[in-house]
Amino acid sequence: MNPAPRPSLPGALGALTIALAAALAASLAAAPATAAEGGRLLEQADRHTGDGRLAEAVALYRRVLADGSTAERPRALVGLGRALSWQGRHIAATAAYREALALDPDDAEARRGLARVLSWRGHPHEAAALMQAQRRHDPRDREAAWILAESLAWMGRGDRALALLREQVAADPGDERAARERDALQAALRPELRVDLRD
Repeated sequence: MNPAPRPSLPGALGALTIALAAALAASLAAAPATAAEGGRLLEQADRHTGDGRLAEAVALYRRVLADGSTAERPRALVGLGRALSWQGRHIAATAAYREALALDPDDAEARRGLARVLSWRGHPHEAAALMQAQRRHDPRDREAAWILAESLAWMGRGDRALALLREQVAADPGDERAARERDALQAALRPELRVDLRD
């Protein structure tokens, strides 16, 4: 009985070297190699989010975050938070926005995103506090005014929300969203439109 021939040591090392090189090439292809590549992936993820392709967007944001590049991390976290929130994954979105703010406490987009998700999760007081701070930092921030008004309304402070929206429209007559929300809230608060269902 003849034993099976053993591979030679140089042949085995060569095969191992080739396998390792292939694995390294595959891992480099899977992760952004440069900041420019990371930026390109973020733009693609942002487009996917806008197009409603949220699962693909989340995967791309996570790919950028896995790369470990600190330059792209805050933007990727904000994008991830937005995509997750639109998927209805509010706890994960909250975590992403909080991490973005830990890296850059002045990131207005992260602050607004966190406030919006907190309102949706039933924490309008915390959301309102964030938006009040944002408006102190930038009084012309339209979106912060809308989120603050929404949070105030959910807190049962429709009067304050209405006053804020009126103030926003007076300061910026071109703010159509604030005007629509002001009109809707005003109609909801008008006592003559409330129906008394008692006999």
